[in-house]
Amino acid sequence: MGNALTGFTGIETKNLTEKWDFDIDAYTDLANVMQTYTAEFALGGPLASKKRRAAGKRVPVFFIGGKYEHTNNADPVWNTNLRLKPEVLSGLQADPLRPTEYNRGTYRNAEFVTADNFTDGGVPDNAGRNGWYSYAKIVVPFGKSFEVSAGNYSDISHADENDFANSVFNAANNAVITKRNFDNYLKFNQKFKLSEEIDLAYTFQFQYGNYYRRTESARHEDRFFDYGYAGAFTTYKQPTFELGSDSVDGVFYDHVWLLNSWDMDTLVTWKPGTVNPEMVAWTNDYYDIYTGQHQNHYENLDQIILGGGLINGSRMQNVYGLWQSAGRQPDNYSEANTEEYIGRLMLELNYKAHHFLFGAEYNKNIQRSYTISPGGLWNLMRGLTNFHLNELDRYNPIAIDHNGEVDTIIYLRRYDGDSQRQFDINLRKKLGLPVDGVDYILIDSYNKQDQTISYYDQYGRLQTIKVEGDLFSLDMFSADELLNDGSYYVRYSGYDYQGNRFKGKTGKYAFFDNRNIDAMRPVYYSAYIQDEFSWKKLHTSLGLRMDVYDANRPVLKDLYSMFPILTVTEAKEALPFEMDVPDNIGDDYYVYVDNIFNPGYVTGFREGHNWYNNDGTEIDDPRWLDAGYGISPLLEDPDAYRITEPEKTFEDFKRVLNFLPQINIDYTIRNRHCLYVHYNTHTQNPVGINDFRPEDYYFKWNEWSVIPNPALKPLRSGLLMAGFKSVLYKYVTYDVAYLLSTLDNYYYAEKLVGAYPGTYYTVLNSEKRISLNGFVLSVNYTNPKAAGLFGGVNVTKLFPDETDKNYQDISDFIVNTMLGYHFGAGSNYQGPVWGNAKVFQDFTASLFYQYRKGTPYTAENINGTKVTKHTPAFNIINLKVRKGFPVGRNIWLDVYLLVENLLNIKNAFYVYPKTGLPDDDGFLEDPQWQEYINNQLSPESFRLLYRMKLNNPQNVDIPPIFRVGVMLNI
Repeated sequence: MGNALTGFTGIETKNLTEKWDFDIDAYTDLANVMQTYTAEFALGGPLASKKRRAAGKRVPVFFIGGKYEHTNNADPVWNTNLRLKPEVLSGLQADPLRPTEYNRGTYRNAEFVTADNFTDGGVPDNAGRNGWYSYAKIVVPFGKSFEVSAGNYSDISHADENDFANSVFNAANNAVITKRNFDNYLKFNQKFKLSEEIDLAYTFQFQYGNYYRRTESARHEDRFFDYGYAGAFTTYKQPTFELGSDSVDGVFYDHVWLLNSWDMDTLVTWKPGTVNPEMVAWTNDYYDIYTGQHQNHYENLDQIILGGGLINGSRMQNVYGLWQSAGRQPDNYSEANTEEYIGRLMLELNYKAHHFLFGAEYNKNIQRSYTISPGGLWNLMRGLTNFHLNELDRYNPIAIDHNGEVDTIIYLRRYDGDSQRQFDINLRKKLGLPVDGVDYILIDSYNKQDQTISYYDQYGRLQTIKVEGDLFSLDMFSADELLNDGSYYVRYSGYDYQGNRFKGKTGKYAFFDNRNIDAMRPVYYSAYIQDEFSWKKLHTSLGLRMDVYDANRPVLKDLYSMFPILTVTEAKEALPFEMDVPDNIGDDYYVYVDNIFNPGYVTGFREGHNWYNNDGTEIDDPRWLDAGYGISPLLEDPDAYRITEPEKTFEDFKRVLNFLPQINIDYTIRNRHCLYVHYNTHTQNPVGINDFRPEDYYFKWNEWSVIPNPALKPLRSGLLMAGFKSVLYKYVTYDVAYLLSTLDNYYYAEKLVGAYPGTYYTVLNSEKRISLNGFVLSVNYTNPKAAGLFGGVNVTKLFPDETDKNYQDISDFIVNTMLGYHFGAGSNYQGPVWGNAKVFQDFTASLFYQYRKGTPYTAENINGTKVTKHTPAFNIINLKVRKGFPVGRNIWLDVYLLVENLLNIKNAFYVYPKTGLPDDDGFLEDPQWQEYINNQLSPESFRLLYRMKLNNPQNVDIPPIFRVGVMLNI
């Protein structure tokens, strides 16, 4: 109860006994696109001698279990895509470019592939997972009524991230995901017999969990400066001059050559690196195509980029914008770490017919994360280095004479300390160059193999320095440089900007002082009371739970402004003119004017999300308040540009309290019929979309920003079921019920037009309640014998409101059926006998069938009108059979087969709105796009690759999967 919207997942282990028990289960899942192998074991028993057990004393018992799983496809799908033949793929990796007919630029060879280059796809490359999952538990009794138990659950796995965009040309470079999750608990139980009518028991449990996830390039891991490294590029420069006049040491020189730049690039040479051979191939091809033609092709780095070559930090262009090119590394490294502390206390009191429960829970999370885009660091370094040397020092000319006559005047680069970047300062220190010098460093000339880098000294002479170890590291940057004015290279909380985890807290507004961002620390606690009792034919359970959620983070005081806006009361004193306030406008409404810096009149007012013009008339679009200078709030400080006083912008999150009634009433009529009413409510705390991101408010509040909303409240759901269940005939029962589900505080994305300093997107809680009515009918047959037929059917019909925001997520008609037969064993056997052999002894077979009506989606008719259609209906049939064999005393062997999607039905999760198909959006046949398609480099290749892109495997359900397994119980 509490902190869960739709239900709970429980891990149930065998009851620990003082008898030894050992199970082994090995099985394989097979499909045309997947092979999975799994082995499980479970061992439990006493931790004491037979003598002590025979004495009748309670003894410690333990249980350990584990599972190892290997799969080559963690996400099997129904359909298979074509895949490039290995020799074609290796050819594209080694030779990615070809010349154009214009003696300028290049074409990508991948954009000329044909159907002959592909073969039928099987198991996708680099889409597997290896995982180890274990559970251990020990129970230690102290006397007859007190026991202590402790346990651990571990989840350790290593998986490839199956990126569909990589699947054709670049599956070899899927990112890898490592998980290390641990849950530990310590629990105390004690029971008391207070009298003949009163029993009391308590349970106290403390739980600690640590969940860690890392995503990275398999090749580069956390070597961030390898991600975008192609090789050493040395740019040769020469100074340029113009005729003019100047004075040197009081001597005036006329009609002499004046230096106007040190930076005329004449040639870029390069030495390939070794860490990214696919990047090297692109640049090699480019240089080979234009061998001996450096003019207009590789005089500078820009020409290489525009021509199709790659420099450090470059990203391989996508193939027709559809598929990632071969060799492209994932430009993402991320870590996420969550610690969870939970304390629970439960009291149980039995008094006569009443069973009382009293409980409380405290739950605190510490959520840390760090993300970096390492491939682009080279572009950042290139921009930060030498940024302060863009001008010439014309105040200190230097005369150059030839044969005693001055004919040239040069100027060194001007050192501008105010614009020098922190990275540049640290780089010069590492290289042993003067920090305030004017040496011009060629950042791309870094030769990782030779450990050298080149620079031009103050007189334009090319020099080379030998360095020790790796030259670059994140601590050379400042935090602001990596945050890059909102075009972030790093995102972090609970880590510093270099990726080092904080052990303690930082101040909630520390970012505005030192760029540190504290971890998310949401707190949830609850208390509940419940009374379960029976009286005659009435069985009742009544409970009330109190949930309290505290995001424990700052939130905006006003979602529509980064800076304080004056209210009507405050504006009356601040405005230089008399303000007319309509009668329906409250004193606490915010005021908007014609011009932020020089207000001349009031244009309107706002209260929450409600806007009014200056007459007090409510308006739907705040842009009506724009008098030519944008929607202009009357600010407390019109000159405010960035947050410097966060206490004026933010306030602490206000705790959210929910009271959650739980009512269950069952009334039995004649022992065979039962009327019931169940009403249960739950909450679910927001996750992910409610982070406090101070850097977004500081750097990125603009027209297209998406900023999380830490003020979000928990979702709240309620489910009412009122029904009647009875016996239809002998062992056939039925249950028919009316259901009503409600959802409050539903999350939805909103564009906040009129926000200052700019419109942005965020997530809000809906003020509307979403209600869903329906009926549920189930019929089940329970065989009273140990052998025979069993099964049932469940039908759910819902009536969603088409105006609800989640309408398109709902299938409103669902049928689940199950039918099976168990032949029994021994004297209970019911089945054929061949000779003396009971051939189907302990054999069970069952079929499961589900039908789901398709979900609605919005499509457009030929005339442009919007219509609602449904995806195809969902049908799936699963088969399960098992056979047991006794293989010795107290030893039992089970062999089983499970087939999912037995009939190989192609069930669609998603269809393209124009066609209603999961693998065709109609684009390739649309007459208005034929000219565009035919203007591609190779229309044939474009059509082929586009058709493959449409065939997204996530659009359809799983293929037939066969699980064959053996279980041994000792």
